[in-house]
Amino acid sequence: MTVVVTLRERNDYLRSWAEHLTRDGFTLSDDPNSFAYVQPDSWLADYDSLLAAYRNQFGQESVRVVDYEAEILAHTSVIPGIMKHIVATTDNLPEWHGVFKNSSKQFSEMQKPFLQRVIHRLTRR
Repeated sequence: MTVVVTLRERNDYLRSWAEHLTRDGFTLSDDPNSFAYVQPDSWLADYDSLLAAYRNQFGQESVRVVDYEAEILAHTSVIPGIMKHIVATTDNLPEWHGVFKNSSKQFSEMQKPFLQRVIHRLTRR
């Protein structure tokens, strides 16, 4: 078994997570144990503890780390960085450019009025 963990720069991750939470209707928390606690000391960005837990459970050699920023810079996507740990070669993977799921752009698109979103979807094909 291989565990692939994609890590993003801590402050960017916490900012992005806070945006996702508030867009989904959650209130940010002051409780350090909460999933909605996004201060710099949040357990959500305690990558050393996260990696230690995976390594203790699955073994040091089974945990692979993907650098989010490096993959975005190199490929505009984290998909190749993740897949290189899963498949022998990424040469035969389908095109991933332009595929953005769970992105800030996607969520801001959802803020547009319903009819405008439908028209956009129909006319982009």
